[in-house]
Amino acid sequence: MMDEKCDKCQKSQSNAYHNVSMDNNSDVGQTTKQSPKLLSPRKSTHIVAPTPQQLVDNICPKYVEPNKYKINISSERLAQLKKLVDEAVNDHRIFTIKGGWQILRGALHRRGWIEKYETAPKKPGIQPQLPQNLDDLCVNLPSRQAWESQKVHMEKCERTVMSRLLQVHDCDLYWNMRKDQSDWQHRCNHNKLMNRFGRSLFTSKEGLTLLLQQLYWHIEPGVAQVNYPRCYVLGFPDHFHNFVDDFRLTACMGLLKWFVHKADTEDEYSIKSPEGKVPISCVNFAMSRVDEFVATKKHLDIDRDFPKVWDHEWEQFLTNFHRTVNQGELFLESKEWSLHILHAAAKVSLQEVARYWPQFNLDGMKNIWIMKPGNKCRGRGIHLVRNVQDVSKAVNLKLKYVVQKYIEKPLIIYKTKFDIRQWFLITSVQPLTIWMYRECYFRFSSQIFSLENFHESLHLTNHAVQCKYANVNQRDKALPDENMWDCESFKSYLKQIGHGNKWEDVIFPGMRQSLIATMLACQETMDRRPNTFELYGADFILAEDFSPWLLEINSSPDLSHSTSVTSRMCPHCLEDLVKVIVDKRRDPKADTGRFILIYKQNLPRPPAYLGMSLTVRGKRIFKNRLRRHKNSGKENESISKRNGYALKAPTTPQIPTIVHASYTPRETVTSYSGPVIGDLMEELQSTYLKSCEDGIDFVPVLKNEVGSKIKKKTSNNKEGKAKRKRKA
Repeated sequence: MMDEKCDKCQKSQSNAYHNVSMDNNSDVGQTTKQSPKLLSPRKSTHIVAPTPQQLVDNICPKYVEPNKYKINISSERLAQLKKLVDEAVNDHRIFTIKGGWQILRGALHRRGWIEKYETAPKKPGIQPQLPQNLDDLCVNLPSRQAWESQKVHMEKCERTVMSRLLQVHDCDLYWNMRKDQSDWQHRCNHNKLMNRFGRSLFTSKEGLTLLLQQLYWHIEPGVAQVNYPRCYVLGFPDHFHNFVDDFRLTACMGLLKWFVHKADTEDEYSIKSPEGKVPISCVNFAMSRVDEFVATKKHLDIDRDFPKVWDHEWEQFLTNFHRTVNQGELFLESKEWSLHILHAAAKVSLQEVARYWPQFNLDGMKNIWIMKPGNKCRGRGIHLVRNVQDVSKAVNLKLKYVVQKYIEKPLIIYKTKFDIRQWFLITSVQPLTIWMYRECYFRFSSQIFSLENFHESLHLTNHAVQCKYANVNQRDKALPDENMWDCESFKSYLKQIGHGNKWEDVIFPGMRQSLIATMLACQETMDRRPNTFELYGADFILAEDFSPWLLEINSSPDLSHSTSVTSRMCPHCLEDLVKVIVDKRRDPKADTGRFILIYKQNLPRPPAYLGMSLTVRGKRIFKNRLRRHKNSGKENESISKRNGYALKAPTTPQIPTIVHASYTPRETVTSYSGPVIGDLMEELQSTYLKSCEDGIDFVPVLKNEVGSKIKKKTSNNKEGKAKRKRKA
């Protein structure tokens, strides 16, 4: 009867077609196209017919229930799979990965790890259970795709079977790039490896700006030092006031730079004109403000008062600055101010202020700032500004913005702006352990760099931004079409321009020191959960002197194959990541690939206590013995009353009020190094020896002594009453 069914099925396969899709983490395949329906000889129900390839490979049963898929795995193979599962459980080689990440899966499979597919969360109180019958393990397995070979499909089904055998076991490595509700269940097990810290405030622009304010505690020349453009959080009033002061002083220096540059490179008619609209007195105003700043840095303002500058004066100056520097208007010719004297005085002022202004060469002349949302990524919401009024609008917004000084004089390649994406890995917070990837990639803009145009395609080099724009024809042909270079391409460019040693001497050490200093400043706020690691992506930009400047740090960096450069680098990075978090933990001498250890914090051990011994020695006093002595005394009194006589107290009582049980005399303590009072120590020594001879652990208090004390107290009370009566 079964043979007849098979013949009918095979005849109908010429017209049968169905496409099956299967997710990597699911157990059951789902049909994406409706398969043809075949009529069964016995019942009028419809079942899904297998594909021709499945019948040829003989891996599918003839007739099963709808949406069921089963393969035949021998009992010997099931025993082997169960043995592999038991070995992985004992050796702690179970992992769970949510999402794609096939590179990670392959690297862990090659090391003998077994994946446990995470199933849908069940109701609280319901524990996962293994299938009661081994045949149930082979049901609802992934269906075979058209591009899969029989061997690959069999391996996928066997991994599904092993995952079902692991349902009652917890995983040892959990990888999830997104915050999920089930994360807290995994974080409770501190022995489990996880790929994300619960708290990384430095990955937001707002958090990084606030945390780097404590940087001066961690700066160590040659080890930890960071270049970070000055930045302010607009959600705090004091930050906004500091920004306004910074903006005004930067405008003063920008005007002096523009004035000196024009006087050095062009004639006086390019600066002033009888038809000019800007008074040349604003140059003197700018020099006065710069000189006042230098005087405060030299502490000359202690014995000297500077004239107050009102807000309307600043507004007038900023208007003149914008008209001169940005719009190109000329100064009005005046006989009161000599151009040569102003030029010489401006040069001196700029030389003095450069000693106290670390970012003097980076600022440029146009006083351009960049506004960024505090908690967004991929270049969203970023724009350039050059007026205080544009910045003040974002102060009272619910979304917090940061305003940062824009680097107006970056290093450009073939007139095009670029930045650097550098990966680094944190494997421990306490002690702090930082790994840095040897390779990085460079992201180029699709347009020619210019400070006159504020469009995002010129100034934001994120791939998420640049992929929306086409490369302009005016770009140099030496630039990549995909707007991305790897590290080796940049090194060859440095050799072409005669700076081949800048990478090893300036750029790479500068990025290493910046990462160390930043992580030390942020260590107090990080999650200190053990067995946790995370991969970050830091963005740097190079100044004209090749010094790297940190822009921001991103969590969950993009590891997709967006270009040919990332298609090669990202798989290597994930392979080397497994070497650090898996191989290095099991073998300290294991290879770590392109990851190098750049910093490991040495925590000093707490010193041993060298003071006096503050221990108290003693023995337990049993309460039952005490009660026994009290009860025995009451029984003797009652017996004597019944017999008609009373017991007389002995003249020298020998029984103390409390008796120590099972006491063993100890040796006398003679090694005492503390302060000694001779008479007191001798008296204590003698009483201690007497108590040892009598078998007690204290100085006995005799009853006659207690009676004499009570008599003295009563006599004193009677004398006091008699004196009161006489006075009355």
